[in-house]
Amino acid sequence: MLTRLIRRIWELFLDLLDLLFPGDLDPAAAPWVPWLFAAIGFAVLGWIGYRLVRSRQGSGSGARVGGSRAEPMREADWVEWAAGREAEGRFREAATGYYQAALLHLDRRGVLRFAEWKTPGDYLDEFAHREANATGFAPLVAEFVSIAFGVREPAGEAVRRLEGHYQALRASG
Repeated sequence: MLTRLIRRIWELFLDLLDLLFPGDLDPAAAPWVPWLFAAIGFAVLGWIGYRLVRSRQGSGSGARVGGSRAEPMREADWVEWAAGREAEGRFREAATGYYQAALLHLDRRGVLRFAEWKTPGDYLDEFAHREANATGFAPLVAEFVSIAFGVREPAGEAVRRLEGHYQALRASG
């Protein structure tokens, strides 16, 4: 299978060369062109491989806050962290904590796969494809995006609504 994939990539590379340089491309006239395309191809394949490995490593592990912890934070850690930030009036950070806790809860249930590079929209799409009733998660994501990325400084009541969405999500399964 790997041989076929490499052969197909090589054929696509040759087709691209024919497209960019119609007719016979004289290697003596531009010896750097095949090397350039080969380097670009290997860079793209390396990037894809890197992303695949990172996405598999990220599943279920949780993120690290500021890289300060040796172990990834778990759901309960995020809730505790969020409550502390909420008590300090740091509402954007508190929202992040409840959002991360919700993601890890859903990952543990097998509803979605946690990965640090995914956006809220990625999670909504994934959740909607796996769960028939996405209504419990959509309000949580909407509230999180409003708090974390909103123009105005969030208030404590918004974080409490987000926490309520998180608790409702936990109670549902």
